[in-house]
Formats: sequence, structure tokens, C-alpha cells
Amino acid sequence: GVYPLLPEDDELQKIIYPARQCAAAACREEAGCRVCGGESCRICQRERQLLWDLDRGLDRGEIQLCLQFFVDARDFHIVGGGALSRWNHPERGVLNSASFIPLLEREGRIGELDFYMLEKACAFLEELDGKLEREFFISCNFSRATFSRNDFLKKCRAVLGQHHFERKMLVLEVTESWQVQEGDQARMLQNIIAIRALGVRVMFDDFGAGASSFHDLQEYPMDGLKLDKYLVDHMFTNQGGILLNALVQTGHALGVTILAEGVENDDQVEALQRLQCDILQGFRFSVPVPAEEARRTILEK
Repeated sequence: GVYPLLPEDDELQKIIYPARQCAAAACREEAGCRVCGGESCRICQRERQLLWDLDRGLDRGEIQLCLQFFVDARDFHIVGGGALSRWNHPERGVLNSASFIPLLEREGRIGELDFYMLEKACAFLEELDGKLEREFFISCNFSRATFSRNDFLKKCRAVLGQHHFERKMLVLEVTESWQVQEGDQARMLQNIIAIRALGVRVMFDDFGAGASSFHDLQEYPMDGLKLDKYLVDHMFTNQGGILLNALVQTGHALGVTILAEGVENDDQVEALQRLQCDILQGFRFSVPVPAEEARRTILEK
């Protein structure tokens, strides 16, 4: 990655970041090198600025908790919600998670957001517990990279220790976006076992696509599976229907809860009910809403 120095360049990191991004692009293109410049570098600059803004965003509470409700597949009553992050950036407006999570994962900073959102979810559950609402659970995304950290359990215990609620109301979702290296698999297993021993539940996110597989079900103890939207979208094809049915049946045989995401219409709902899927999530039932609005809905139901 070749970065032509400019007269105003006076910080090492401002130089290294675009050079490293161009080096990665050169590798993908199987090129000997790539010179920084043009639109690609403008994108790098915007990403670099967003990374610098992260500390401020976390410190000032710019990144906020939103929830998308989960419903019971039998009678559609609200049973929980998936925690989503929205960044109220002072210069760029409201950014959804797709605008910054891939960047944080690529740059090795996703753990900061994971634990930040964990604290937000635990505080929300404590508020509900104080109102005697103890049937609503929240699922938080956790990268596989975060799950395999040496300090994972210590940090989780520190957050949990500051909040009072029934631990089973917290679910950690193991996300698909990061492949754990072979040496980290044992640590991830230890961390999953340890966090479940505290009463917190664990499930695989986006199961059936990406990194997750039946091998994961063999290796890691789980409380639930969240079926990927791709499976729901293709459930009416011959192969798609067979695969979805097999996953639901396998999950139930293992004693885990099956949650289907990306549910958008009544035909999908009826088909998932026939398959005896347990929980549904999607725009058919709920759009993501800010925590305050979600709190009112839960307490009024």
C-alpha cells in the first residue's frame, strides 16, 4: 500500500491506515501494490474518521439501544427483543449498525461495542425487573472474536454484577461475521460453558449460513438457534423447505429453542407454524424501535 505524503501529514496513524487499506485491496486484487488516491481513499478517510469518533460515541452515549421484538409463534404475543445499535452521529446523522459494525470487526474493535451494548441491555432488563416484568428477554450480538477473548468472562461478570435481573432473561447471540482461529476454539467453548453456568443463555445467530454448521452444534452447548433470513426467504423451494424442516427438527431433538428471523408475510408465518418453529422475528411483527418506546410497549402489554 503506497501512500504519497502530503505537506499536512503530521500523524503516523493518518498515514498508516489508508496505506494498510490499500495494501489489503492490492492483496484481494492480486496486484503488486496499490497507490492511495481517488474515491477509494475518500472512503478510507471516512472510515478512519468514524473509527476515531468511536471513543467519543461510546463515552457520550451517542450509540443507543434499539429493540426488534420477538413473538411466540403460536399466539404472537411479545416474548423478547433483539438488541440493535443505532449511532446518533453529530455530523453524519443516525447510522444503522451496518454502517459501522463491519468496520469495527475488520479493525479489531468490535469487542468495545459488544460490551457497551451488553451494559445497555442489562440496564434495560434491570428496569423491567424493577417493574416486576420478568418474562421479557433480550438477545445481544457477540462476535466470535469477542467470545474467544481471554477477558470475556471477567468483563461479562463485571457488567452483570452491576445489574439485578433474572439471568435467563439475557441471551448472547454468537454472530456469524468472524471465523475463530483453531487455537481460539477451546477458549470460546470454555467461555460459553462459563457464561451459561451464570444462568445466561447462548444461541447461534444466522444459523444455516456462513460459518455456522452442524459441527458447531456438536462442539458448542447452545440454548437456541436463530435461523438465517436466507432460509426463510427460500423456504418455499423444494430444497429450501427440506433444509429448513431438517434444521427445526434437529434443533428440537437437541432440546434447543428455534427462532426464525426475517419473517415478512403471512405465508411464511403459517409455514413456520406448521414446522413448529418456536419464536418469530421480522417486519411482519415489528420494526426496530428505540429503547424508551420498547419499554412503554412492554409495560403496557
